[in-house]
Amino acid sequence: MNFRLKGEFHFFPFLLRAVENVQLKLAKTKESLRQRIQYMYPVLSRIQPWMRNKLRNAEVNNFCEIRLG
Repeated sequence: MNFRLKGEFHFFPFLLRAVENVQLKLAKTKESLRQRIQYMYPVLSRIQPWMRNKLRNAEVNNFCEIRLG
């Protein structure tokens, strides 16, 4: 096994932790957004297709802000 490959194996746990942190942050953000939408639109938020559409649009906008920001 060469040195570079060994270094990549040592880096792997850090990479996994970073991915887990990003996934956790996204889940928290999505839940926060869901709660905000439910507060702002208590009746409409009970309609699942409407709610899915709102969440999807917000995720796309958030992704665009992250990539362009």
